[in-house]
Amino acid sequence: MYVKYAWATGVGGGTPISEANLNHLETQYDEAITPVHKTANQTVNDSVVLVNDTHLLFPVGINEVWSVFLYCRVDTTAVANFKYAFSVPAGGSLPFTANHMFMTFGGAFSNNALSTEVTGTQEPLVPSAIDRVLLVWGVYIGAGAAGNVQFQWAQETAEATNTIVYKDSYIIAHQIL
Repeated sequence: MYVKYAWATGVGGGTPISEANLNHLETQYDEAITPVHKTANQTVNDSVVLVNDTHLLFPVGINEVWSVFLYCRVDTTAVANFKYAFSVPAGGSLPFTANHMFMTFGGAFSNNALSTEVTGTQEPLVPSAIDRVLLVWGVYIGAGAAGNVQFQWAQETAEATNTIVYKDSYIIAHQIL
């Protein structure tokens, strides 16, 4: 668990700048941020059942609060579409807002609508079969259970085509409390 270091302040009475103190500050910063990198593509075919992403999850403790950002590259069809949610430990919540940026890489946005804050499953409208970028911002608010914050996704309509969440998608989670 992240514990803040008590830095003394004040002219002449502050914590002296030294290599050890700078290393401690760097370690303190690193421990407060959890990057999660997806190292392989994952495919769902002909299924509307939310599946746990094999990489996009991070552990949380009891009563912790985390700022969460998800960058997710998705490929699906307009028929299959795409839905997603976050699974959290018992009693916890993760209200979030998302920017569904459906675009070809290097191309123009075809749908760039900011959703309202939600806690359930999101089902953005997919305009056509092209790569998409999904950006999600949220705050995990823990309760009496530890566990994982888990990104889940599936096709919205079962279709015998591949819906893919690509490698190099990632989560950056920053522990607030």
